[in-house]
Amino acid sequence: MVNFDRKRVWKATSANGQFGVVEVEAYRNSSANLKVCTPQKVQWKSSLRQTAITVVALTMYFWGCVSSVAAQERVTATQEQQTMMETKIAEAAKKTNSMVCDFEQIKKSSLLSEDAVSKGKMFYRTINDTASTVKKVSLRWEYEDGYTFINSNERVQMLSPTGQPLNSVKMNRFFKEIMNTMLMSVNGNGVTDKTKFIATFYMDKNHWYIRLIPIQREIKNMFSVIELVFNARDYMGERVEITEKNGDKTIITLLNKKLNTKIDDSKFLIK
Repeated sequence: MVNFDRKRVWKATSANGQFGVVEVEAYRNSSANLKVCTPQKVQWKSSLRQTAITVVALTMYFWGCVSSVAAQERVTATQEQQTMMETKIAEAAKKTNSMVCDFEQIKKSSLLSEDAVSKGKMFYRTINDTASTVKKVSLRWEYEDGYTFINSNERVQMLSPTGQPLNSVKMNRFFKEIMNTMLMSVNGNGVTDKTKFIATFYMDKNHWYIRLIPIQREIKNMFSVIELVFNARDYMGERVEITEKNGDKTIITLLNKKLNTKIDDSKFLIK
């Protein structure tokens, strides 16, 4: 959806010396936060003045639009910025003992005539392990169609819409990595594990990006690129983009987050 942003009127001169008014309309794309500038409604009148001024004015205006777009482009983070990003994400994760949110999953594939969209709910919880200093982490991934995946302390289980366990080694392995990726988007753990990924950090005004190239064989055989997107204001994960080896792409967006709410133990029970 394109929203009207503002309009500026400039004077311009045609090739034959006629003078006219050019209404230059600037629009802001609400989804990408980019500006597009297009000349509109030229009404020519007889005049030979202000040609040079007009050229400079239009050039400056269009350059301003281009500069606005460039300002939104992400740039590679410096080592200092990367360390700051890791610290802020870790600090936000420590304050998050639980999270309930909605998710939207978009699957893009050359085999599909249109994108496949799925929706559901995610439950995340950490519990202090009395036997060690390591927190136990659990994640429940619940689709609206009833299929559910549970990752509880490295154990993964798939449930049918009726709640019955489904034994699919291949599917469980695939969703285990998907869920591990979602955990990274919540707590940032593992993004700098050099035995698993080559990580590159990027940033723009509103978001931080961590691009992961898998090098561990098990992950590399499934995914070619994983990208985690964090909000630059609250340091929480917002989106995950996964590109599979066959070129298929999955985009998962987390919505309507509720932090540190009580979640019943039964949500993470593996049968």
